[in-house]
Parts: sequence; C-alpha cells; structure tokens
Amino acid sequence: RFSIDKDTFTPNAGFVLGDGDYSCPVVSLGFMCRKGWSDETRNPARIPCTVKEYKDKKSSLIAAGSIRGGPASGDHVDILGNEELLGDILKLVSGTSVDGRIVSDLDTMAERWKDE
Repeated sequence: RFSIDKDTFTPNAGFVLGDGDYSCPVVSLGFMCRKGWSDETRNPARIPCTVKEYKDKKSSLIAAGSIRGGPASGDHVDILGNEELLGDILKLVSGTSVDGRIVSDLDTMAERWKDE
C-alpha cells in the first residue's frame, strides 16, 4: 500500500501530482511556448507561439459510444478525438489563426522563471 504526502515534497525524489495530460506535466507541455519562446534570445526570429489548453471533459462509455474519452476529452491520446482540437487543426491548416487559452496554472509557473 502506498500513500502520497504532498507536504514532504522534495524535487529529487518521488512524484508530484498536478495539471497535465495524465502522462506529461503542464510545465513540460506548454511552458516554453508560454514563456521561453517569447524571449528574443531563444526565439531570434520572433516566431509567434500560441498555447491553447483543452480542459478534460470525459464522457461515459455509453454516452461517448466508444472506449475512448469522448468528443471533449483532454486525456493524453484521447485528445486526438477532441472535436474542438480537430476544428482548430482545420482552422490552422486552412490559414486561419486560433486564439490561445490557458485553463491550468501555467502562467503562475511561468512567472517564477527568472533569467539571470
């Protein structure tokens, strides 16, 4: 039997639960696009980068009609069937832009990064 004590977190051992897609933390998924590429040192061509997060809204097996997460899933692989994401991909490939959206604590995490 295992238990998680969130108060005794050390960055060198164990694991931390937080926002993400159930396999990768949000800091790895969107951090560089939100903060890193906005710096001319890392992005000298100033290529724009948009972050759009999709909140996970799972459906039941009966409602979704499949074993996947449903039309609004934000889960790791299930997001490939997310109808909003598919619509955004179609917009991008047809030359239309997509507005960003942050639903996690990504901005709070990005504010802590200070270049020295």
